[in-house]
Amino acid sequence: MPAQEYTSPPIYKAIENLDREGMQLIEKGNYENFSAYIEYTGNTICGRYLLCVGVTNCSHPIGVMMCALTELKNLGVNGSWKFIRYEQSSEVRDPRDSSVSYVSAYWAATDEK
Repeated sequence: MPAQEYTSPPIYKAIENLDREGMQLIEKGNYENFSAYIEYTGNTICGRYLLCVGVTNCSHPIGVMMCALTELKNLGVNGSWKFIRYEQSSEVRDPRDSSVSYVSAYWAATDEK
């Protein structure tokens, strides 16, 4: 019986997997883990940097929101992110292709203590 050939996913699917990993980290709300993911993967997520407690000196939207929500949590206000849509501008199949990924999300306060 011949050895089964390993086939990697199409590039667009690998991009989606990478994006969804980042989305999961955002949902967990831990900026340090999210920052480590960005550093390790090099994923160029717009809004990825944090302006908070001297972590870095950048003010992109996701980072600012994560910081603000961390401060709310410190004050006893809990909540969670919900990602409601994911799209890619094109299905990259060749390394010379390009694509932009888009997500829609919201954060909702919960009654959890």
